Amino acid sequence: MVLSLEWKDRVQFLGVRKDVPDLLAAPAAFVLSSVGGLFNVVMEALAEAKPVVAAQLRSVPGLVEGGKSGFLVPPGGSGVLA
Repeated sequence: MVLSLEWKDRVQFLGVRKDVPDLLAAPAAFVLSSVGGLFNVVMEALAEAKPVVAAQLRSVPGLVEGGKSGFLVPPGGSGVLA
């Protein structure tokens, strides 16, 4: 099966990186759409003073203060996340 990646010019898969602070300095905000895995990247984005948009999962609500340091969305709320 061949997939059509219409978004290939807008998304980059960078693999394992050691320069995460440099990467996080570039965007105006950080969006975490993952519903699993480690959420350390939220702390890294907040350390770079980036507003975070993420699902209300695990430790994220304790890190992101809604309306101040970012916004929380319900898990699986892709419409709200968009």
